[in-house]
Amino acid sequence: MKPIRLLRIIFSFCCGLFCQIHTAQNKSTIIKENNKLVISNAKVKFTYLFNDGKLALQSITDLENNSELLLIKPISDFYLIDESTETSDVQFKIQPSSKENNYAEAEIIYRQDLLWVKRVLRLYDEASMLKTTYFLKGQSSAVKWESVVESDNELIESQHETVQQKSHLAQLQLNFKHAKFKSVAFNDATDHNDNLVIENEFMAFGEAKYIAANMLFVEFSEANQSISILKEAPLGFSQQAYPGFDFTISNSQISLHGLGITPQDLDTDEWVRGYGYAIGLSSNITSQLHLNLLQYQKQDTFNRLDNKAFISSNTWGDRSKDGRMNEAFIFQEIEKAKTLGITDLQLDDGWQQGLSKNSFSEAGSIWDDWQKNDWQPHQERFPNGFLPIIAKAKASGIKLGLWFNPTKTDDYINWKRDAEILIDYYVKYGFTNFKIDGVALGSKLAEIRFRKFLDYVKEKTNHNAVFNLDVTAGNRGGYFYFTEYGTIFLENRYTDWGNYYPYRTLRNLWHLAAYVPSENFQIEFLNVNRNLHKYKKQQFAPAIAGLDYSFAVTMAAQPLAWMELSGLETISQDFVEIISDYKKIAPDLNKAVKLPIGEAPDGRSFTGFLAVNDMASNYLIAYREATENASYDFELPTNINSVKQLFGDATAFELLSKNTIKITFKASWDFAVFKVD
Repeated sequence: MKPIRLLRIIFSFCCGLFCQIHTAQNKSTIIKENNKLVISNAKVKFTYLFNDGKLALQSITDLENNSELLLIKPISDFYLIDESTETSDVQFKIQPSSKENNYAEAEIIYRQDLLWVKRVLRLYDEASMLKTTYFLKGQSSAVKWESVVESDNELIESQHETVQQKSHLAQLQLNFKHAKFKSVAFNDATDHNDNLVIENEFMAFGEAKYIAANMLFVEFSEANQSISILKEAPLGFSQQAYPGFDFTISNSQISLHGLGITPQDLDTDEWVRGYGYAIGLSSNITSQLHLNLLQYQKQDTFNRLDNKAFISSNTWGDRSKDGRMNEAFIFQEIEKAKTLGITDLQLDDGWQQGLSKNSFSEAGSIWDDWQKNDWQPHQERFPNGFLPIIAKAKASGIKLGLWFNPTKTDDYINWKRDAEILIDYYVKYGFTNFKIDGVALGSKLAEIRFRKFLDYVKEKTNHNAVFNLDVTAGNRGGYFYFTEYGTIFLENRYTDWGNYYPYRTLRNLWHLAAYVPSENFQIEFLNVNRNLHKYKKQQFAPAIAGLDYSFAVTMAAQPLAWMELSGLETISQDFVEIISDYKKIAPDLNKAVKLPIGEAPDGRSFTGFLAVNDMASNYLIAYREATENASYDFELPTNINSVKQLFGDATAFELLSKNTIKITFKASWDFAVFKVD
């Protein structure tokens, strides 16, 4: 599916009874005429009744498949209980798609008594899902808009309240009696969870069912249509004011719940950002559903503008903590990183003067409340400051990054002071990459201030700052919130604890990659030859899989050497060449949509990823785990005409049909990378 090249033109627009953007074929357009609002691009069209600002969705049209979904009864998408349904002071404006922005955006503002509502709709030129985000300000006499459930059930199927009594962010009225539903919930806090994707398939029946999930897919088999809905919010009970569920589903209606704002969170002057969602329509072909979902997120999330290879290292994975953190040690790490071809070196917890509670030193005690002086380079460990290691890294072609833990006291009241600390490191030393750890968003105010912290750093560094957001513990942003700021540090696994297995790391990435762009994640590989005694007689031991394979499982994401590089006693030339070969294709991989293929990794599977890139080469990454068979027929979600092996351990391959390739591997724990066209 080749997109038409975009024609860049300058648009003019007006707002009033008639507002229109004239665009080239692929550009997103917004047209408001009388009581109708139409938002479209070459892929999809959404038609709303304007309804004095309280939009009511009429239809969604899949332009690529010439398929239209008509709602039975257009009703207001957004509703808050105990608030007036009358609107006044309605405002409407649009921002056209342009060279600076690859999207068109509509902003609708209205007042309900003393409460102001702002709804922002955004359609990307190259996406088939429409994004909606809500903002509120002013005052409300309501005590609460949603009943907060205190339990943490993953699936709620109570029937004691009706849909009409609940506030909602979106609502669709259709005949769902014969539709097939699939909800997808997610876990983060990966220090405690190792099953990160929970899928549930069902059909609607009787009264409303209450579903906790960030994603919902609805398949209409008779019409070959599927609706996709992504709730753009933290996961489950990490959401603010979470009612305990996200969707209500009946035979005739779907509603989306959980705005993330209470009446007590309102500000009379500043807009308070709530949660939002994206919705789209496509065919029932599973691969098309995933392509549309991933392509939308690639437009809406962080992208490395340089599209270069991005291979990081971080010494924390060897469990010395900060016991070896000093100038001489970092010099050694830089030297080894240069030898291996590592591009970025993260200085984790321990570079700073104020030592955290995770420090190797008994003097360490800080975690929630830091002072400005705590964030100076440690005087004993770096007596010459950072200039020597920065000079060494620059000469070696390596970028340095810093670990940082924002102060949580009083709901991040010191957010601006903390932002200035990072800005100072950018101005003085040129640091642009910051690993953000220890985040605890226990209130809406904390969430607001944490976003201000990120925004302020981005603004003052001319948007050069990149954040690596840790989701290993606590209430954090998950996989669908704060995604515009950087990558996600997914998990801590250690050979010291005997909980690192390369196939388990691959399993988490493989399951997530169906729903989240895999390049959003920083995925670790460890020194597999450490702590061999922890894995005695284990057939899935990291040392048996080997260092080459451990690195290979990270290639669909952003590889992270979670180790002390200087602790690698021997480095094979093969390993260095694998990294070099990977770096040649990494820019294309970062641009591509990666779809999981083969079997789910479980230690005894054939598995992999297909990287689909409309504007560049496509790639196939295939893995053989500890299997008895040497060969496997990989069925691909798209047709291919040619295959060329680039590197890896496949001994033979054969294109059996337009979408099936048979690959033979030399041995268990082998992999291979192919260019496919």
